[in-house]
Amino acid sequence: MIVAREKAEYYGLPEQPEKKRRARVRPLSEQLAMKDRIMYTGLVVIIFCSCAVIAGYYAQVLATGYKINAVEKELSLLRTESNGLFAEVNEISSLDYVETVAVNKLGMVRPANDEVVVVQAVSQAGPKSSAPAAGRSVAGNKPETKQAGRDGNWMIKAFSKMLGRMEQSIQTG
Repeated sequence: MIVAREKAEYYGLPEQPEKKRRARVRPLSEQLAMKDRIMYTGLVVIIFCSCAVIAGYYAQVLATGYKINAVEKELSLLRTESNGLFAEVNEISSLDYVETVAVNKLGMVRPANDEVVVVQAVSQAGPKSSAPAAGRSVAGNKPETKQAGRDGNWMIKAFSKMLGRMEQSIQTG
């Protein structure tokens, strides 16, 4: 079979110049020596590891920030609770509240206005010569009959100790 070639001159077209073949360009991988390949691969690995370390540290910083935020919230809640408890202690240690509890819950009786009881302070070093006589009230000079019963009441002693401790804690801060 004969194949006919078309020639550009038959149609009145200028003849196209033939393309020159370029020399084959070798890919970059063929051009690089083995030493260079190892160097570039190592460089890529080092950059990847550096990025991984930076990402790890950044994650730790974020986790620590979240923990700090949670602890600050807890601290604010505890401060609020502490302030509420401090207000409650101040309310309970007020004289009006103590009087209400003593009269209503403990069954104590308010003394009359003319009855004043002088309590002797126990001194550890000296004799009791400067204090008034025990068992006497200032108003009316009547001897007290219930004094012996009060000295033995454990509830009154515990209550007075509690008030003394509260006064010391309020005075010291």
